Amino acid sequence: MDIQLTQNLRRTVTIALIASTAISQAQSPKELVHAAFNSRDIIRSAKLLKQSATRTSDSLGAYPLTRIETAFGSSPDVQGGEDLTLFQPIDLFNKSRFGRATGKAGISQAQANLRQAYIDVQLEVLIAYANWNNARGLQKNAEDQLTLVKRMKEITDRRAELRAIPELQKSRADLEVEKQTQVLNDRKANAEAARVSLTQVVGSDFKTFDDKSTIDLQPDWIATTQVELSRPELLVIHSDIASNRADSAQARSTQLPDLELQFRRSPWSSGQEQYGARLQFVIPLWDHGASRNRANASDLKAQAAQAQYSDLLKKANAEVKVADIQLESAKKSVVAYTKLVEFAREFVAKSERGFELGASTLIDVLDAKRALSDATDSLANALLARDLAVTAGLKARGQLLEEPK
Repeated sequence: MDIQLTQNLRRTVTIALIASTAISQAQSPKELVHAAFNSRDIIRSAKLLKQSATRTSDSLGAYPLTRIETAFGSSPDVQGGEDLTLFQPIDLFNKSRFGRATGKAGISQAQANLRQAYIDVQLEVLIAYANWNNARGLQKNAEDQLTLVKRMKEITDRRAELRAIPELQKSRADLEVEKQTQVLNDRKANAEAARVSLTQVVGSDFKTFDDKSTIDLQPDWIATTQVELSRPELLVIHSDIASNRADSAQARSTQLPDLELQFRRSPWSSGQEQYGARLQFVIPLWDHGASRNRANASDLKAQAAQAQYSDLLKKANAEVKVADIQLESAKKSVVAYTKLVEFAREFVAKSERGFELGASTLIDVLDAKRALSDATDSLANALLARDLAVTAGLKARGQLLEEPK
């Protein structure tokens, strides 16, 4: 027992180390999603439920039970009937096929639920990654702004020493440095919090990316897919329809005759050993409407599920269109804010140069800095909106970046 526990513990530790190594080496959102698929317990739970559905299907579609009966009486004179009998039902009308149909529907539902678990985990990882990437972008913007105001402070100090500007402007420059330092501290905290959130949804820790290795979510990851074949909600309802139809057919099959082959031996007390075979045919006569009502109930459930499927299909197609519209809008915003940032950088450079030469004031430089700060933050948020639009497009289509094997 101790050896078995030791082996299980060693195996668990090995799997954990492999998963941790895979996550620590992840360099893209796709790789993080792959790592989450291998480490999240919700995926493991869905896989186990699928295995359970497979076993249940095997049991529902099994051939009728073979059984043997034997008995010994307390005294020969009160013992009656056969003391050894073998019963073998014969599925003459193939009733077991209805059980197999129900089991297959259960497997399809478990597969759809597993796909839903994959999609939910992928969505969590991509949203957490987008938020982390945005937080790091805002942190980078704050670092650049701090560098800018420090350079502006150096120019202000030099000009104040030359008495080209009032001493009061040195205090204003100091205030801007302190203010931007606090903004940077806040954004560092936000970036760290986003990193922790990303770590949680991936399932383990990973190395912090540097700026060069950060990869935005790409709109071309979205493929043209049929939602009927990929949306788990639709697949679940489709399996419900199949299950209800199988239940209806199984209920009607109870009115079909049962055939059983029996092998019998004479009682032990008879003193004479005799064997014989018996073919027993049982015909149901009247079940007081039980099978008919059960079949009708299953038919109504199938009709209800079909109506639900039709309504959800329309909703899913609408979600795809909405996601596409939002993605196109987000892409245009990224292009517009990218141009705005370039213009704002040129404006800051000119204002800073003019202030250094005495052609512009500190207020002009601060206004230009504020315009650049607003533009860079707006671009970071536009990139976030585009990333979230990509995740919405994937979710609307029920698409996985990696189809698990």
